[in-house]
Amino acid sequence: MPNPTTNNWSLSIQRDIGKGMVLDVAYVGNNAHHQQGVAQNANAMTPGTQENLNPIVPGTVWSPVQSGVNSAGLPLGTLNPKFVNPNQPSQLLPIDLIRSMIGYAGIGEITKFTASGGSNYNALQVQLNKRFGKSLTFTSNYTWQKTITFAHNQYIPDNLTKNVANRKHAVNINTTYTIPSAMRFLGNNVLTRSVFEGWRVDSVMQFFSGNPLGITCTVQNAPPGYPNGQAGVPNAVPLRCDQVGDVFLPEGTTPTAAGYLATTDPRLWYPVNAGGALSTKPAFTLPALSTYGFGNAPPTVFWGPIFKNVDLAISKSFPVKEGYRVEFRADMLNAFNWLNLGDPSAANPYTTLQYNYNNGAQNNSNFGQITTQTGLPAPGQQRVIVGSLRFKF
Repeated sequence: MPNPTTNNWSLSIQRDIGKGMVLDVAYVGNNAHHQQGVAQNANAMTPGTQENLNPIVPGTVWSPVQSGVNSAGLPLGTLNPKFVNPNQPSQLLPIDLIRSMIGYAGIGEITKFTASGGSNYNALQVQLNKRFGKSLTFTSNYTWQKTITFAHNQYIPDNLTKNVANRKHAVNINTTYTIPSAMRFLGNNVLTRSVFEGWRVDSVMQFFSGNPLGITCTVQNAPPGYPNGQAGVPNAVPLRCDQVGDVFLPEGTTPTAAGYLATTDPRLWYPVNAGGALSTKPAFTLPALSTYGFGNAPPTVFWGPIFKNVDLAISKSFPVKEGYRVEFRADMLNAFNWLNLGDPSAANPYTTLQYNYNNGAQNNSNFGQITTQTGLPAPGQQRVIVGSLRFKF
């Protein structure tokens, strides 16, 4: 196998813009080729490097040629009679028994490690820092990035497995502010030094755009062999939806109007177009049989909720006498008590359409809903204030 390679490059410009501030602007990029040792993950579409040398190739046990439809009008395809269980004509023989009939007898899966993993990263990184100052110092950075990975699959061209990963925008700001002396207004006396001097405010601020999210399809009560005849076989063609309409319902649509319970909070719901009374054409459907389950919906369709958080710390130092000092400090985590929402439909890796093949119904009642929180200091935790008093000697 070819050796894995990683290439990194960057171009940066730095300028002193006065007032003790330094601006850095950089372009950073890297790519990776021939990556090894990662298993295929059909749902998350992570870069994979394994193949099966004793596979059941799509179309072996089931053909997408339509032989009829079920009661919901969904096509069934055709089972290969050679691999039908004679005691249960509607069921296939066990997977490994079929494998022994068409591949290496007595041998199960044969894993082949390949050097097919790949990714690339491009980013604009900006920093504005003020590391020295009489009262205010800060460091801040902003990153716009795009990460693309390729999830190798032995049955699908690599260019069709391209996936976008990670958040697009990230802002981090750390500040330290020493409150100016009040002695010039109130005089240099014990009361002024004790009450007004030595105060400092520190802050940590974080603002991130949402995670990339996709729409996945699952099928319940599917006919034998559907959609690719490889059930239970790693590296099968992953089931992917077809995107056939607008992703979102019309602006202003409420959960109730879309058929959800009246108790569904509009702030905790993504109006993804799953079809129904408000849309003549749903955004997503099961893929055509001819694709063996691999539809045209991109892995990333929309972006999840943003994340924002501010932590504050207020402190004051009280000199007692030479070599002795009392310090008061109050830390406020999530100081503004902001609610940071988790990604939709936390019960599934992504927003998932669950189709019942018997009746064609989509029965994921949590589809598009947000059911979790995320954030600091711990997921789902509200503002926390911690006070401390320290004596130094």
